[in-house]
Amino acid sequence: MRNNKSKVILSILFAVILCAGVLFPNITLAADTRPSYVALGDSIPAGYGLSTTADAYPALVGKEINYLVSNLAESGDTTSDLISKLKTATYKNKLSKASLVTISIGGNDLMGSLDNILTLLYGEAAVVDGIYAKSLANLRTICSLVLSSVPSNCIILFENIYNPYESMGSIGKTIGDRIERQNQQIKTVCDERKGITFVDVTSMNGNPDNFNAGKGSTLMEMIDCHPTKAGHRVLADLIKAGFYKAGGKNYVQPETTTTVKKETTSVYTTEPPVYTSHYETVEVSTSIVQTYEVTSVTATETTELTTEITTAEAVTETEETTTTEEITTTNHVETSTEGAVSTTHETTTEAPIYISTEHHIEETTAASETEVTESESAEGTTEKEATTLKETEKTDEKGKVKVWVVIVCLVGGAAVLVGAYFLMYNIFKYILMKRKD
Repeated sequence: MRNNKSKVILSILFAVILCAGVLFPNITLAADTRPSYVALGDSIPAGYGLSTTADAYPALVGKEINYLVSNLAESGDTTSDLISKLKTATYKNKLSKASLVTISIGGNDLMGSLDNILTLLYGEAAVVDGIYAKSLANLRTICSLVLSSVPSNCIILFENIYNPYESMGSIGKTIGDRIERQNQQIKTVCDERKGITFVDVTSMNGNPDNFNAGKGSTLMEMIDCHPTKAGHRVLADLIKAGFYKAGGKNYVQPETTTTVKKETTSVYTTEPPVYTSHYETVEVSTSIVQTYEVTSVTATETTELTTEITTAEAVTETEETTTTEEITTTNHVETSTEGAVSTTHETTTEAPIYISTEHHIEETTAASETEVTESESAEGTTEKEATTLKETEKTDEKGKVKVWVVIVCLVGGAAVLVGAYFLMYNIFKYILMKRKD
């Protein structure tokens, strides 16, 4: 029974995933846009001896400058091994996208084994010279292969070799002399090649906490040249210093913005005109109650205003007050045509008011503008608003329908897949039972 229940649950989950893939085919995971950092070399960048490669200096550097790390270093590699790998498609592909490359190689050419160490210390000069000569040629080949594989703006850092035995007396000093000769060769190669920055890591020499050498109970543990976790921390800081010196900068992840297209309906309305009565009481600063009657006559448009003024304050005969205010007038227009037609219009005009002691003002103006807005304008606007509201309601209904269609498709698709699964399961079960019979 448990097996059957598990099968049913798995089938349902699988069906839901399939339906999501069919209904939402454009859903993709965001790609990592960080620049690429490729680490090349031997057991030192590979993190040999650490409990986790996350403590190795390539991982530390990549995290702190926000680069995507591809650690291609392998323990035990010599310069000859790295040359072979740089010619492969895997290495070329990684390097073609790199923004930063670090190279740590050459140590195993000298100290890859106990035999190598003994040869360096006590071997014949010709043999030792041959080791250095071969290593120098390989270093040049490595630089050429890397330069030909990376983009033109890629930063390439080539590290020299530290001396893990410096604190071990005379033997440590002798080994240090042999390492220094190799370091000179690495620096020479970097100086010969434009685009490669030399990084000196020998400042970590002399601190036993940086190395495994001298620790442990066996001979191999005593001569272990690999850095400790603390040593990798020092290496990471030295690599970052070289990176910044070469013009590198920490990568800042750009902020992602989502653009959502939203359909909006714009409603344009015109404020309806305000109509007032043809008589209006206006309160002025001098507490004057005024009633205006305007008569327009002839083309000269001479307007005679007769003002009846009731005031609580006496107005001096010589005082003239000029005010501008919005007044409502009744225009009596008389037209001398056949049939003598008389019409009355209610309009709102803004006219200057001149008040004199005689209360009789005569004003001559060039033209007067009147603006009459028909009631049909307001009615048209109301009809547009009603139409817009109906369209908005229809859009909302369509959106709801789409959501329900998606839900129905999901549920229906899941049901179809589950049914297909059980159908196939029963068919196979039937076939197997027939075979047994």
